[in-house]
Amino acid sequence: MEINIENMRIGTEENFYSYEEFNNLLGDTIEFLKGKGFKSDSKIPIWCHDNLNIIALTLAAISMNACAVLIDAQKKEKEVLDILRMISESRIISDIEKAELQEMEIFEYSIYSIKNRKYNQNMYPVFRTEDEDKDAVIIFTSGSTGTPKGVVRTQKKVMTHMKTMIKTLQITSEDKILHLAPLCHAYGFEHIMAGIYGGGTNTLYNLFAYREILDQMKKQASVVIGVPYQYELLTRMNCTFSSNKLRLLLCATSSLKYRTYNTVMKSWKLPITQLYGSSELSAALVNMEGKNATSVGKTILGVKARINTEGELLIQSSYICERYIGDKYELPVEDGWYHTGDMAIFDQYGGIIIKGRLDSIINVSGKKVCPEEVEKVLISMPGIKEAIVYGKTHETYGNIIAAKFVGESQITESEIKKFCGKYLADYEIPMVIEKVDNILHTTTGKISRKEFS
Repeated sequence: MEINIENMRIGTEENFYSYEEFNNLLGDTIEFLKGKGFKSDSKIPIWCHDNLNIIALTLAAISMNACAVLIDAQKKEKEVLDILRMISESRIISDIEKAELQEMEIFEYSIYSIKNRKYNQNMYPVFRTEDEDKDAVIIFTSGSTGTPKGVVRTQKKVMTHMKTMIKTLQITSEDKILHLAPLCHAYGFEHIMAGIYGGGTNTLYNLFAYREILDQMKKQASVVIGVPYQYELLTRMNCTFSSNKLRLLLCATSSLKYRTYNTVMKSWKLPITQLYGSSELSAALVNMEGKNATSVGKTILGVKARINTEGELLIQSSYICERYIGDKYELPVEDGWYHTGDMAIFDQYGGIIIKGRLDSIINVSGKKVCPEEVEKVLISMPGIKEAIVYGKTHETYGNIIAAKFVGESQITESEIKKFCGKYLADYEIPMVIEKVDNILHTTTGKISRKEFS
């Protein structure tokens, strides 16, 4: 597949760059990194808020045959220091105001303030790779169920997967793509790469500017890269429209509420296309057919899927990461199949439906309960916005089902139990129910289950 990106544009609402302008800015970024002592084979930690800074630094690092280490801007000082020690690095690039790290050297960077000289592409081979076996990027898992792990992807894995996603999503130079997902995580990173190398016009957002986003969706956007909670917030605007240009609403990182899907379908006359993947796998399944709203779809080119006797989804993929950084963790691969840890079933169309996490199963008097399935019932009840279900120790029963929910104050525990009784077996109905003001999430919108694991 030939990549022609000379029509590519990238930027924010305020600052847009053509391919040539961005290429020149990357040349200056490479000079900046070299001036700070980074070389080929360096692991370059990137701790930034601004998505344009993140992708400029990442592409510059890859272009100089170094490895970009993407660190979530919301990580606390201790977490950042742990990552730096993990990669044996005492320097970090950041745009975070007043950032301080004990005994570490912070270099401030902003793409908006660097020079914009003209560079020879033969000297700075941006948008290309020199050594496909070199480590290109380290991405950290979300840590929704435990400690985040650093996932290593080579240049070859990054580029071959990116080409497959361009083909799968049919990205062209005609596309105007809104990137709402954070670029420091796998989903956001993969799709900004597909948008850039597909030659599209890529608009990045650092804040969830929902009015501007809806305006772009109405007028000119053709593709939106978002996560479930963002689509849910957009539907609360009660905005109805039909666009001739908008063709793809992509969604990943956590399960999508059916009522959100339904509202979008009715209001915007377009389905939300669900995608399944992980930091280790990259995107592996996409529901491009849209026959079943609850499905994450079928495998992309280069990927195979099966479900074992325990109900766990196994993936065989050309794009699986090389390894985790350090020697603390090993990839859960057996006989060439990656164990996802997700319970799944096939639907009638051959697509895959994710039921929940294998390690979150709750044993209630010898019966297995999938908390995600109970959560789906809870959030389908009018008045409940969000819920988390977990196991709680009980003197008599061993484990019982407990739940916390965010919703209207007038909803009673007995009403919730009565509603659940219409759809769940008695042993699946939460015995302990607590109303809370909010439920903890990761930066990609996943419910954080750390305190219950």
